[in-house]
Amino acid sequence: MLRLLGGRLLIMDRLHKVGICSPSRCFGCLTPSPECVNHVFCTGDIAKLVWGLFEVMVGVFSTASTVRHKLINWWLKLVTGPYLRYIVQLLPSLICWNL
Repeated sequence: MLRLLGGRLLIMDRLHKVGICSPSRCFGCLTPSPECVNHVFCTGDIAKLVWGLFEVMVGVFSTASTVRHKLINWWLKLVTGPYLRYIVQLLPSLICWNL
């Protein structure tokens, strides 16, 4: 999560900034689109599907366009019960890890 939020994941948009050039295509989308952090973890087809499934179960509905906003919406969600709060705080990290 620290590497994701710090922008230090090896995704094509970061590699282009340091001079490594190769085709940039998100393999999780039906239409070809450039691979960037927000696309892979928030706005891509697979990311929208996965986040949507968990948002319906937990009750967090956000229209965030960046992964930071989505994570903040989850982490600041008011829930009752210590176990449910733990799950709601842990789940975004697990979702991002699997994406």
